[in-house]
Amino acid sequence: MTARIERIAYQIWWLTRETAGDCTLVDLAAFTGASPATCRNICMTRGWGHRYRRQALAGRWRASNATPCQSGRVRDLTEVFA
Repeated sequence: MTARIERIAYQIWWLTRETAGDCTLVDLAAFTGASPATCRNICMTRGWGHRYRRQALAGRWRASNATPCQSGRVRDLTEVFA
């Protein structure tokens, strides 16, 4: 492990202990200055995947928002987004 990875790992360890796990990958990334992917990789490598809170995907499009085509025919994209 490089010194940079060790520093980020220590910062992740410290923040997750300080907040009792009430932080997300975005919080970890902002605190460490690394990308969320780097923080996730470090957590998974060290077995810390359970130490941070998963963020709900609020505001994302869900399949339940889709309205089915009543006639049963296939619509093209111009009809769907019109």
